[in-house]
This record gives sequence, C-alpha cells and structure tokens, in this order.
Amino acid sequence: MTKVTPIILCGGRGERLWPLSRKDTPKQFRKPAQGQGYSYFQKTMLRYRAEAYATPLVVTNMAYRDLVQLQLTELGAQAQLLLEPAARGTGPAVLAACLLAMQGDPDALMLIVPSDHEVSGDMTANVMTARAAAQSGHIVAFGVTPRYPETGYGYIEDAGPLSADTELRRTGEFVEKPSRFRAAQLVASQKAYWASGLSLFAASTMAAEFERLAPETCAVVQHSVQDAQDDVLDTATYLKAERCATEDLIFQNTARLLLCRVDIKWDDIGSWSAVHQAGLSDADGNVFQGDVVALETQNTMVHGDQRLVAMLGVSDLVVVDTPDAVMITRQGKSQDVRKLVQALRRSQRPEAEGKVKSTVCVGSEEHALQKHVPLDHGGSADISVVPLVAGDQLRLCCDAQHSITVLSGKISVLQSGINQSLSQGESTRLDADNRVLLSNPKDEIAELLVVHLPKNETLSNASNSTRVVAAQ
Repeated sequence: MTKVTPIILCGGRGERLWPLSRKDTPKQFRKPAQGQGYSYFQKTMLRYRAEAYATPLVVTNMAYRDLVQLQLTELGAQAQLLLEPAARGTGPAVLAACLLAMQGDPDALMLIVPSDHEVSGDMTANVMTARAAAQSGHIVAFGVTPRYPETGYGYIEDAGPLSADTELRRTGEFVEKPSRFRAAQLVASQKAYWASGLSLFAASTMAAEFERLAPETCAVVQHSVQDAQDDVLDTATYLKAERCATEDLIFQNTARLLLCRVDIKWDDIGSWSAVHQAGLSDADGNVFQGDVVALETQNTMVHGDQRLVAMLGVSDLVVVDTPDAVMITRQGKSQDVRKLVQALRRSQRPEAEGKVKSTVCVGSEEHALQKHVPLDHGGSADISVVPLVAGDQLRLCCDAQHSITVLSGKISVLQSGINQSLSQGESTRLDADNRVLLSNPKDEIAELLVVHLPKNETLSNASNSTRVVAAQ
C-alpha cells in the first residue's frame, strides 16, 4: 500500500497573533511559557508518525531552516525540507511540494497539513476513509463542524452524499472568510463545515489542476523546482509566482473537490479571538494566561508575559503583553491585527518584525543592571563595553549626551527615523532624551564602547574619554 506523504506547511508569519508571533519566531515554532512542551510544528510532526505515513515533507521559508532542523532534532524526527526564498501563499508552496514528490513517485498521495493548528482525535482514520477517492483523482477537503460563526475561516457547503456506500460528500459553495452575517447563516444551516486546511489528493491531480487553472504560475513553479539547489527553490523564478491560496485558486474552481466530514477537535489558532474560543474560560467568559488580576471584567482575553496585568471594569477586550510591546483591541477586531502590523512596518518600527530583546537606560540606576562591562565610573564619564550578539537588537534610552564607538563587528543605529551603519572603529554621537535602536545584522558578535556624560559636560570630553579607553 502506497503511504501518504504529509506536507507540513510552516512558512507563515502568523501576523494576526502579533505581538506574540513575529517574523523572527512565528507562532508555529513558539513553545509554551518557559520553553517547556512542544511547539505547534512539533506537535504536528508527532501526529503523523503512524505506519500509514511516509517521511514528511516540510515546506518553509529558507529563513527558518535552522529553526526547523533544531526542532526536528529535539523530536528525533526525520523530514525532507523544501525551502521557499519568499512567501507566495499556500498555492505555490503546495504545487512545489507536489512537483517535487512526483519526481520520485508520479502517483504519490499528499496530505496537506498546516503546522499551526490544534488538532486532537483520530485523523488517520479519516485519511484512510478518503484514500481511495484521492487515488481516483479527487481532491478531498476535510471539514469540521463549526462551533461558532468565525469570520476568519473558510467554509465548505455539503451538497449531499457522493454515493450510498461512502461517507464522502459532494461540495457546494466554498466560502472564504465570510462576513459575520454570512458566517452566522452558514453555521445556522447545519450544512456548512469549517475548511480545516487539511486535504488529501494525488500529487499528479493537483499539478494537473494548477496547469489548467493557473498555467503561468504552474510554469514558474516548475522551473523553480527544476532549478532548486540545496533544498531551496530557485529564487529568480519563484519570486515571479503569483501570491495565492490553494483554496482560492483551486478549491473554488475545480469539479474534483469532495468533502470528508471529520469528528475531531480542531482550532486554527490564527487570531486572538480563536485563542479566546479555544481557551478555558471562567464564569464571566474570560480567558487569562499569565499573571492576571481582574475585577468586574467580562468576555476578555489577556495574554500576560513577565509582569502583572490588572483589569478593572472592562469587557470584550483582547490584551497581549510582551516585554517590548502591548497590544489592546476589542473582541471582533482581532482579524484586523495584521493591519496594525502593516502600519508598524510602514513606520519602520522594528517591533513589527522581531522582538527588541534588550534595553539599556543609560545614566540611570537601571543601566547598572543590564548586561555590560563597566570600565570607568570614577570620573565625569560613565564608560561601558556592551556586547551585541548576532541578530540581536538593543534599545538605548538616553537621558544624557553620549557617544557610541564600534570596537568590533558592524551595527545599525536607528534614531529619529534615520538609519546609520557603523563598522569597526567608527563612532556616532547621540542627542540627549532620544530613543535609539541598535541592531547587529551580521553573523558575529559586535562590541560597542558607550560613553555618556552628565548633562553639564560636553561631547568633546566624551570623545577624549573614548580615545583614552580604546588605547588601554
């Protein structure tokens, strides 16, 4: 019996779960608090270790290669990797996986599996139910009975049984992310199912549908697979692929689609409202994670991090607290968090992409608590060497005039919306009462010499101090 190959999709950023999920560590790779337990990606890998499955094929962004390999190693799991040079949606990713699989087996059966969902139940039994239909040229989408009218999911309408001797169903309309009114209608009809993102088909079937419905995208992805090197799809050609979702391009336009209703617990943890729905709520409908104290609070989701979050007399809120950003929105707006991320990106806020990992408040008591090596506190200048590891960022809160000199490596300095690059031996002077972001974009550690003075001193004295210390 030909085994089913799980195609694990884990290249997304999870922007609707900002600020917890960001570009550097998207939600599928995040672990529970204190790093205990498994990430969503790891739990997905564990679900498909049964005898019915071949070695999984993991499709992810090339930026996450090391992270994927690390989490596979932690599991002791094996997988083949297919790396995208840039995100182009699930459509090109699924097609690339199919084309790669067909090189080894033209009749390969593919099970598309998002890596960032919560699933419990016997999914393998449902896959076996749909296996024969997939081998005969159908695309089988697995649908889950909706529990509430979620606007961020896709819905598949049940158009009746395919035949008397099978549990598979014909499909009516495929509705992607409906309005709240339309979602309520679909749920009330009891004939619509959440599109779980799980689907089963022969690789050749999906490739043929792409060639029929999107020939230009199909040709581009074919070339990117043929010219792939070291598991990385060819960049020049793959960037030409249309950004699209498999559901939009194929499911809504093919006559091959069937519905398999599955009896499993499933949640696409793709928004904070979904986190709220999936969590254990108290008597007032609240879901709290972390150190939270709440009075007279109803229907509120709070994700705390390292500090107390106190709520009083509020309702219908989503509050997410992280060390460098706090996000507050109303219930029903969580699908729009991506707009907030886009606004932050337009403003060149580094928090949009990754976490600002450290803060040094120069000239204050907090400065002494940070990770740096003081060299001189006896004179008028406070002089420190601050290490900045590869890929790290550091927020410098200035309450006095000071200068920065790069002793080794290379850094980026962002202040007042202007970005400046500094290499070894180069310096810059910063104004008082300014907030500066220092970044190390290279693969090696950088060391910075930070000199700051009381406000009654001059920057020329700071420069002299820098030369003396550097000479030592």
